[in-house]
Amino acid sequence: MNIFVDESGDFSWRRPRCSVLTSLIILSRDLPDVCSRFGSWKRQIVGDSREELKGSTLTDQQLSSFVSAVFPAGDAHSKMLIVGVDTRVTQESAVSAVREQTAQMFALAKSRVEGANMDNKRLIQDYLEMPGWIKRRSNENALWIAALEETISQTVRLAVEAFADEHFDDEFADIEIEVDRCFVKDQRHIMFWKEWFRNGFSNRGHRAKHFSRPAAWKIRGHPFLQRYGRGAFLDFTDLFQSHMNFRDSEQVIGIQLADICAQIASRWLNGVGAFAAFESLLPRVIEQDGAAVRMLHIHPEHSIWKDSVGDHVRVRPAEQATN
Repeated sequence: MNIFVDESGDFSWRRPRCSVLTSLIILSRDLPDVCSRFGSWKRQIVGDSREELKGSTLTDQQLSSFVSAVFPAGDAHSKMLIVGVDTRVTQESAVSAVREQTAQMFALAKSRVEGANMDNKRLIQDYLEMPGWIKRRSNENALWIAALEETISQTVRLAVEAFADEHFDDEFADIEIEVDRCFVKDQRHIMFWKEWFRNGFSNRGHRAKHFSRPAAWKIRGHPFLQRYGRGAFLDFTDLFQSHMNFRDSEQVIGIQLADICAQIASRWLNGVGAFAAFESLLPRVIEQDGAAVRMLHIHPEHSIWKDSVGDHVRVRPAEQATN
């Protein structure tokens, strides 16, 4: 199973508006055909040019033709999730406060890992560096990573629901996540981004309501449970350390597809166009509570901890092990 993620918008308060992250779920068995259809459609737009085709350069009519050509009605499996943030609603001060609390959390995690096992040098060093690195991130960066965490966590959860049938079991044996690297360039920083993301995502895995698993999966030894199941909980450390990559979009066709879909969603959400293209995409969109776009709002009353940061930090067995 392949999950491709890209965004549209700058997640900024300088020009408050909606920004979106779009994830595409394309089954491994379907990916060659999807890429072939995209290649044929792209040649109609730019001929034999190998240049990357960005969604922002396309007209509304071209966006409509993209949906019809690349995701025809006969392709019943490809799915899409859209997460939006609105900087007219989410306060920058709230995002700044969440970023500060995250830095405090990793500082405390460093002390607790150190106390649990002095030999875990690599993780201790990572947690030693991360608080300062997090504090140096812009509020736009922090909002983007919060939206990315929401996007991928919900995408994995909804993939479990959408492809629960035994016919799709093999797709869960190897989940690959490809994210447009955007401003994430330095390899050391990529590790920090992954750890920030893994931490939030793993906490979701310890809250069963976010990841309900079909009862039949346990009976037939489903690959998803074999790979990520830890008793009553789920551990996605391997998924993010080894199977999530930040890539240049020009190198990954799936990210290019996600970019164009994100552009369609952004124009529609901001009311500036791509209405027909969005309508054509809707059968692919995994709706939540009847809404095509899941809006993420970071609010001082609901997103900022009122208790001690220590209540949100725990050391798991994998973190006590020597690395």
